[in-house]
Amino acid sequence: MKYWRTLFLCLALSALATLYTEASRSSALAAESQTIRMGYIEFSPVFYTDADGVARGLLVDLARQVVPAAGYQLKMESLPVKRMANSLIKGEIDLWAGLKTLEGFEGNTLAGESILLQICLNAYTLGQDPAISKKEDLNRKMIIGLRGFSYGGWVTYLKDPANEIDFIVVDTHESALKVLERNNKTGTKCYLLDYEQPVDKALRTYSVANLRKNPINCLDAYFVVSKKTPHAGTVLDRLENTYKELKKQGKVE
Repeated sequence: MKYWRTLFLCLALSALATLYTEASRSSALAAESQTIRMGYIEFSPVFYTDADGVARGLLVDLARQVVPAAGYQLKMESLPVKRMANSLIKGEIDLWAGLKTLEGFEGNTLAGESILLQICLNAYTLGQDPAISKKEDLNRKMIIGLRGFSYGGWVTYLKDPANEIDFIVVDTHESALKVLERNNKTGTKCYLLDYEQPVDKALRTYSVANLRKNPINCLDAYFVVSKKTPHAGTVLDRLENTYKELKKQGKVE
C-alpha cells in the first residue's frame, strides 16, 4: 500500500511539473509573439528622431535593451505630447517611458516603481535676475516655454490671466535660448522654463554667455503601460523585473 501511495505521489508531482513547464513555455512564446508599441516625444536628448528617421535618446536606448530582454518585440512611434498621452489611454500604443502623472493616466494606465531617469526642470535667466523657486515667483514676469510641455502641471498656472504672466511659447530649445538672449539684449527681462538635459544639448550648438539656472524640481520617469494592452499587468511586471536584473548586472544605468 505504501508503495502505491509513493508511486501515485511521484506521478502527480511529475504531472504538475510538466504542466508548469508547459505553462511557462506558453507564457514565454506569447511574450515573444507580442509586439510592444512604444510612443515617444521629441525631447532631445531623452527622446528624438535622428536625420535618418530612427528613434534615439536616453530612454529610447534603455527601452531597446529592456523590452527585447523581457521577451517582447519593440515598435516605436514619435508623437506630439498630448497625442501620445491620449494614444496610451486609448490603447493605440502600449508603452510610454516618462512621467506617470500626465492628464488622463490615472485609472487608464499601470506604472512601474523603478525610476528610469530623473528629468530636472530649471528656470534659466541671464545676469542677476531674482531666482525662481516656486510658481508664485513667475507672477508678472515674461516666461518662455516649450510648446506641448505641461511642466509637471505648471502650464495651467502659466496660462492663468490672474497671474499676469506674459507666456511666450516656442517650438525648440534652441529657439527658446535665442528668445531669452534677444530679450535680454533689448532690456526685456525674462525667464526660460526648461529641462536640463535638452538645454545642455542645445547649448553645445548655441552658446549663451552669462546663462544662469535655478533648479525648480526633478520629475521622475517610469515605465507606463496602457491598461488596454493585452496582459498589461504581466507586461509591466516583465519590464520592471528585466530592468532591475539588467541594472543589477550593470548593463543599464
